[in-house]
Amino acid sequence: KLMTGTIKNCYNYGTVKARGQAGGIVGLGNKPVVDCVNYGDVNGTWALAGIVGYTKNDASITIINCVNNGNITGSSTAIGGIFGLLDGNTSAKGTAKITGCTNNGNVKGSWGVGGIAADTIGLISECVNNGEITASGEVGGIVGKAYERVTGCTNNGRVAAIQDMAGGIVGHLHVTTYIDEINTTNENYGVVEGQNSGSIIGKAN
Repeated sequence: KLMTGTIKNCYNYGTVKARGQAGGIVGLGNKPVVDCVNYGDVNGTWALAGIVGYTKNDASITIINCVNNGNITGSSTAIGGIFGLLDGNTSAKGTAKITGCTNNGNVKGSWGVGGIAADTIGLISECVNNGEITASGEVGGIVGKAYERVTGCTNNGRVAAIQDMAGGIVGHLHVTTYIDEINTTNENYGVVEGQNSGSIIGKAN
């Protein structure tokens, strides 16, 4: 159920278990989330994250200065440390803005897995990942599947793809317009493992 207003200065210490669309702070929502911290583990199947799990494709989401300290584990797609899935990326109806966020937890899923965001269109800026990020493929220290800009971000954690597409910053970049900006404005200090892997971008097409 979509919420109204701004969600601010919230803390979660409990474990969250759900089949999908779950977050440490918000499961399904599109209103701003500011200065929130999650300490609990989040476990389930798809669209999971430490802060916001899922936003519908006709909405936009803003997440500012939030921190995830829990481990996020999903058996399917769209698993992120801060944000999971903004649905409908190909139609580009909605956008996400994620700024100044930090992930300290380990994040694990199948495809489309990221330390900050899993699968999203929009701006990700000034974010830091310190957790270990592992998946079958399309896995990134900052974002697993990116469709727009990623700038000023730092990855310090290990990033590993069992199969394909691992990047220290972006696992799979779907819009090549932003290659130069992503390569020059972000920093990776973590080990990156997997086929079609790169210290910044795993694969761009």
